[in-house]
Amino acid sequence: MMGSVCKRGKVWYIVYDRPKTWDEQKQRLVRKQKWERVPDPNNKKRAEKLLAERLSQLNRGEIFEPTKIKFVEFRNLWMARYAEVEDIAESTLEQYRYLFSVHIIPAIGEMELCKLGSEDLQCFKAELLKTGKNVKRDGKTVRIGLSPQTVKHITRLIRQMLSHAVDWGYLRVNPALKVKHPSITKREMDAFSPKEVSRLLRSVQGQWHCLILVAVTTGLRRGELLSMKWANFDWEGGRYFVKETLLGSEDGEPVFGAPKTRASVATV
Repeated sequence: MMGSVCKRGKVWYIVYDRPKTWDEQKQRLVRKQKWERVPDPNNKKRAEKLLAERLSQLNRGEIFEPTKIKFVEFRNLWMARYAEVEDIAESTLEQYRYLFSVHIIPAIGEMELCKLGSEDLQCFKAELLKTGKNVKRDGKTVRIGLSPQTVKHITRLIRQMLSHAVDWGYLRVNPALKVKHPSITKREMDAFSPKEVSRLLRSVQGQWHCLILVAVTTGLRRGELLSMKWANFDWEGGRYFVKETLLGSEDGEPVFGAPKTRASVATV
């Protein structure tokens, strides 16, 4: 880092290079200087001492010049420079876009990124959790509104994005790290009984019977069911190999990709 002391009129100043920042118009990192008035006693000796302190702080990374970029603006950068160019499944990207547009951006999108604190995010999480509640229906407890699992997806997405903001020099620390994910209560799955399965299969006739039968007996995900191919069958061994899943469609044409997890790549 470079720096110098100078005198304007009767007042001493120190001038030093700040860390380079991203210039949106020039689309590159640019060098900026910081002018700082020397406090009393305002003399050359005090200026030289202050300059040495500032340069030492810069070398240790203790001086940080935040940008005034808004949360929504950084979200756009993050999606374009990371999420949409990395090897992320299209279904995951669609979930990101939905969570941002419906829940995150309306609440904190206009806040300056550097002013977003842990307390802001904690309050945001609390408000999201309030939107969901447990109600009794037909003798069963049902969750309506946002579930803790959905809120966890939201807080995890914010934490991931802000970690890149730190890496890219937009933030010094990630305020989301101090916000705990909501606790998820594990509950037993409400699965069909054998009688209910039989009733379901009897009620489904025609072209859908085979699909529902395979779904019930294999536990495959919807995308994996809809992407099944004859070529993936091992007829002699009586096995089916899960090799791809339906991710969505573009211009009406189906888009296929690798299964969601390694555990999904299994034989049935």
